[in-house]
Amino acid sequence: MRLVHFVKKEVSGLYRTTIEICQAEQEMGHEVLIKEPQGKVIYGQLSGPADVNLIHSQYDLHEYHATRNEWGIETSTPVFLWCHGEPISSVGNGVSMRALTDLAPLTDAFLCMRVEEQGIWNSLKRCYYVTKGVDLNIFGH
Repeated sequence: MRLVHFVKKEVSGLYRTTIEICQAEQEMGHEVLIKEPQGKVIYGQLSGPADVNLIHSQYDLHEYHATRNEWGIETSTPVFLWCHGEPISSVGNGVSMRALTDLAPLTDAFLCMRVEEQGIWNSLKRCYYVTKGVDLNIFGH
């Protein structure tokens, strides 16, 4: 599968988690491309059009209502939004929740990493639970 991840490159847990997810996907044999929201490629390349777009922090404005991909092919590429933050803190800070509600109509579903949050995210958009382990190389000391 060819996967495109959209994330802002910064020093943060969200960015680090995105990199870990991408590494695991590559280990499973998927092609991975990581792009900043402005379209700049951070890592990887694909051998063809994306099978799935995955939003982690922000989305490329050119992708918002795209009907053709970078290969010129008509597309209905599925879009998923990773819910990295906790729902209560996202509501509390206002910025994260605004971003989620703005992006929700552009997505096919949300992805969360805590089963106890799935019901809350489901109230905004269909949400799937994806297990995410802790990288013991970084956090195991």
